[in-house]
Amino acid sequence: MTIDSLKDRQEFELLYKNAYRFHTPYFTLYISKIPYLSKKLQLHPKHSKLLKRILSRGADLYLGLSVSKKIGNAPKRNLYKRQMRSIVRNESFRGYMIVFAPKVGFENLGFKEFHALCLKALK
Repeated sequence: MTIDSLKDRQEFELLYKNAYRFHTPYFTLYISKIPYLSKKLQLHPKHSKLLKRILSRGADLYLGLSVSKKIGNAPKRNLYKRQMRSIVRNESFRGYMIVFAPKVGFENLGFKEFHALCLKALK
């Protein structure tokens, strides 16, 4: 399964405005299935063009990681990003676009609880 990242602000904004939001006290996931998003954006030529640009990369999953400096120092932020990539790589998230945005206090969440909450968001 190939995973591609969302590259610029426009791509993140597309999901922020049009995706399903799953909130927890520790993080927020913006999740959308690609067919649902393309159907929803057919009437908006600007957004439709942006989605086509993203999909032209040919990945199975598009993942955006938005981890601010408030979360911790660089090694901690990179750890959280690696954990999120690991979860989406090992589970069947083919055909999704996801943005992961942890909140302050995320460091109190163990990996097993994080994994369970991510699976709950996608069911």
